[in-house]
Amino acid sequence: KYRERQVREFALHAPDTQRLGRTVLNLHGISKSFGERVLVRNFSAMLRAGERIGVIGPNGAGKTTLVRMILGEEQQDAGEIETGANTRIAYFDQLRTLPDPDASVYEAAGNTDWVEIGGRRTHLRSYLEDFLFPTERQQQKVSSLSGGERNRLMLARLLMQPSNLLILDEPT
Repeated sequence: KYRERQVREFALHAPDTQRLGRTVLNLHGISKSFGERVLVRNFSAMLRAGERIGVIGPNGAGKTTLVRMILGEEQQDAGEIETGANTRIAYFDQLRTLPDPDASVYEAAGNTDWVEIGGRRTHLRSYLEDFLFPTERQQQKVSSLSGGERNRLMLARLLMQPSNLLILDEPT
């Protein structure tokens, strides 16, 4: 029997933040090694407002290490990382560690009833509905969520932070 798939879309909103300047992110001659293993060698790149880039490679190639250097969590061996004065980074990490698994979706989303999104104040319940969490599902425990639902919850939490540069590590 053929089963029709229902396609649902969610609205993606983020809070307003300070406008990006000329410099968003500049990497100048970045290098990083662990012992004899060279992960990044003399890498330079410039990211400007409105651009999107993807970094691909096999596991262990250094993609997450590069992200951690950009975030300042890992020190590069050589080179300079310049982040624009107005750049505010939101980071969606590959581990996606959620708070208390016994918390409801609503509780895990934030410790506030109101969020400022796109210049307007909206109730957290409405915001979560935009991420395909109807009111009744917002009372569900985080531990009972599917992987995709957990990712949507983490993305909703992340986008409540004022940012203008979104870094997704293993977003699929």
